[in-house]
Amino acid sequence: MILLFCFLWGFIKDTVYVPPLPQNLDELKNRIRTAITSMIPDMLSRVWQEFVYRCDIVRVAGGGHIEHL
Repeated sequence: MILLFCFLWGFIKDTVYVPPLPQNLDELKNRIRTAITSMIPDMLSRVWQEFVYRCDIVRVAGGGHIEHL
């Protein structure tokens, strides 16, 4: 789940904090809502597929250390 959360945080942060920056809390909330609604299901599906792929690599490695994925 970390991969999904990292993606979501990165996507929302990169979408919300673009100049001009939000000037108040309401503007920040609106930008966050807009960022969340702009995510398409295909985006989330690809992130989930990548997560499953990485889980398979860890399983094949017997849970050992994976240096680079």
